Amino acid sequence: MSTFTVIPFPQYAFHPVYLSWSLAFFPFAGLVGAALAGVSLYVLRLLGMSIFFRAVTALVVLILSSGAIHLDGFADTCDALFSRQDRRVQLKIMRDPHIGVYAVIGTMLLLLMALAAWTVILATGRTLLILASLLFGVFSRSLSGLYSASLPSARREGMQHAFREKMPRKAKGFLVVILLLSTLAVVATAHWSGVIAVMLSFLFFLYFCRFSARAFGGATGDLAGFFLSVTEVGGWVVLSLMYALPTWY
Repeated sequence: MSTFTVIPFPQYAFHPVYLSWSLAFFPFAGLVGAALAGVSLYVLRLLGMSIFFRAVTALVVLILSSGAIHLDGFADTCDALFSRQDRRVQLKIMRDPHIGVYAVIGTMLLLLMALAAWTVILATGRTLLILASLLFGVFSRSLSGLYSASLPSARREGMQHAFREKMPRKAKGFLVVILLLSTLAVVATAHWSGVIAVMLSFLFFLYFCRFSARAFGGATGDLAGFFLSVTEVGGWVVLSLMYALPTWY
């Protein structure tokens, strides 16, 4: 949990067994961020703050609660992909601590889409839809964790390699269970818009797994961050576009 969120958690002495279970707890970092953002939205609504202000605050809380590590991976991947270089150079670009123009443009566009989606979602005034949007962070992290656990590592070092190297089957099975539960939670709260968002996310998961294997020979932490960022924001966009579909109850 300390890896995936800036919220203080008990620190234990390093041990490979602890590290091998890290991805299984990835979704719970999303739950922590969702809880903090939910409380912030509730308090700001009581204070009578505008929808735009609440939307910005929700995004800030969600980003800061994770330490922005996924946005960092998204930005690095944007620089690598749009460089149009070969695999070796792209992997090198991902490890470069400097930021390029494609990272700046990509991150700005991503955050603008996220802000637009949250503004629409909050404007609906539907509590269950807002809850579904918060829970989508748990779902997207479950899917991102499964992505990291399923693909071989593109390089022999890095965060994704360390997490996946000795990950036991029980940990992966636990991750699948959380994925199924979070899927049901999103569908139960967002109804048809949740079904569409989840289905598109799974299709993107299949595509990105194939793309990563073909283009990079596997996964990296940056690619996982890119996948998570696109999946999460894409889910919010779908929920904001499809909110008018009939509800089940």
